[in-house]
Amino acid sequence: MHKIIHISSDEKFINSAYYQFEKVSPNQNEFYIYGTIRENIKHIKLNDTFHFFELSQNFFELFNDSIIIFHSLPNELIKYLQFINKSNKVVWLLFGFETYEDKLLYPDNVLLDTITYKHFKTKSNRFSFKEQLKYYLFPIIRKLKRDLYYSKQEYQIIRRNEKLNNLKRVDYFGFAFDEEYKFQCELLNIKRPFFYFGYYPLEFIVNIKIEIKQNKNKIIIGHSGFPNGNHLDVINKIKNYNLSDVEVVIPFSYGEKNYINFVKNEISSKNIEVTFLEDFIPLSDYSELLNDVKIAILNNRRQQAIGNIITLIYFGAKVFLSEKNTFYQFLKRQNIIIYNYENELNDNSINFELTKEEMIFNKQKMIELFSEKKLLSGLQSSIENGKNGK
Repeated sequence: MHKIIHISSDEKFINSAYYQFEKVSPNQNEFYIYGTIRENIKHIKLNDTFHFFELSQNFFELFNDSIIIFHSLPNELIKYLQFINKSNKVVWLLFGFETYEDKLLYPDNVLLDTITYKHFKTKSNRFSFKEQLKYYLFPIIRKLKRDLYYSKQEYQIIRRNEKLNNLKRVDYFGFAFDEEYKFQCELLNIKRPFFYFGYYPLEFIVNIKIEIKQNKNKIIIGHSGFPNGNHLDVINKIKNYNLSDVEVVIPFSYGEKNYINFVKNEISSKNIEVTFLEDFIPLSDYSELLNDVKIAILNNRRQQAIGNIITLIYFGAKVFLSEKNTFYQFLKRQNIIIYNYENELNDNSINFELTKEEMIFNKQKMIELFSEKKLLSGLQSSIENGKNGK
């Protein structure tokens, strides 16, 4: 294996990926960016290692004896996996949206809590009785009438099977923790070796030189303006709690506009004051904001906002996550002092921050688990396994 080929769109995480892979395998990396041109790049800091291409069968047939890293695998890319030469090892670093937001793979609306579901449930994939009848009868009729069209349910199953069949070309699944890896293997019914990689080295996302603030006064809810943040369910739960000495903050600098406006309108009728952060905040300023958070509530039912959660824990916030979140399950396994949203958030727990000893313990655990040294060591082992075919 003489090259490590990276396939990506213009994602902010790629700068960290470039740094880490170059640290471990200097001068062996080539990044190929699709979906834009050099002049329109917004997030990636470009150098001679970065190239631009258009999706095509010919492009993916170019490489031999390489490790090909996909930084996420949206549907538009999956169909090209079949054209990659067998001499290459293919690594899929999952972002999450590839499966959680695909109705063919993940059940409708599972990520939505009760109130959010009421207002933002998506159209169900369930079929009418007529369509179900077609599904059972058409295969029989097709034995006599071979050109009979496919029913909607048949076509959906064909699309799902095509996607899963193409994904079998992947040789490694890339994650930063085991709980999400096992969950995705089970969901896809595809077992592949674990490729260790995290986009969030602590030193990249936290200003470790600033002093951790004492006497914090903010409660932060969620991290973005999407329905799976379940903001209204959180607000409904805490609206009658004693919140007199804190500022409740909701980051809405990006997300779905309709959802953000709806949440803001709904909250305006509640007996609770909320500050909405709708303007983009530079990372250094956002880090300062998170350093002032006493309580963090993220009611996401999937792994999400990992960088934010690591930062909040490092700075000593008391963090509540959904017990359905695989990152919560990982943190509990690592003995991090963390709380579950469903059963442990109440009027008493929200008014007591972590002790100084608990803050120090959590900070040390974040260094132990997510330092640059730890992540580079894991990545080095994964690359060596890929080169050796393990």
